Amino acid sequence: MSQVVTAQQILPQLSVLVVLTGVSVAVIQYLFTNHQAHLKGFIASLKNLDFDKGNEYDLQLEEQWESAVSNCKRHVYFINPNKSILIGFDIIIFLVLVYFSISLSAVFDLKISSILVNNTLFGISGILLVWLTINMLLLNQIFKKESNIKFEFDEIEKQHQLVDKVLNKNT
Repeated sequence: MSQVVTAQQILPQLSVLVVLTGVSVAVIQYLFTNHQAHLKGFIASLKNLDFDKGNEYDLQLEEQWESAVSNCKRHVYFINPNKSILIGFDIIIFLVLVYFSISLSAVFDLKISSILVNNTLFGISGILLVWLTINMLLLNQIFKKESNIKFEFDEIEKQHQLVDKVLNKNT
């Protein structure tokens, strides 16, 4: 025989889950938005290097530079960050619906099976955990890409400065 619980016993746990989910979605959205703005600012701050059109090595560096700029503008992730945020909002909407349905059962003083409640809360928590894990992996991928992009631009700029130095010594 399953144990019976009242809605008043469940609502505090569900409230905490709704708040934690909302905070998680807000933090993830902030990190994604901040990253996109940071990348746009980084691209805008890139100085245009004056590549020597007569030097074959400098022309190769210019091609690498253009390729790096286009790679920087392209977002290739295993999941689109905007879709991930949308999934987070879907989780919040689902949690709010569950919260309202349990609140209605409190109004009508209905008894709810504790097994059903535990399984529902466990399932929602599991979905939230999977969503957070996917987003952490995505953020890790984003920050690795950002550091690789910066490293690539720094290397091209160093090589260009070396070519300029060699060309200026020869003139």
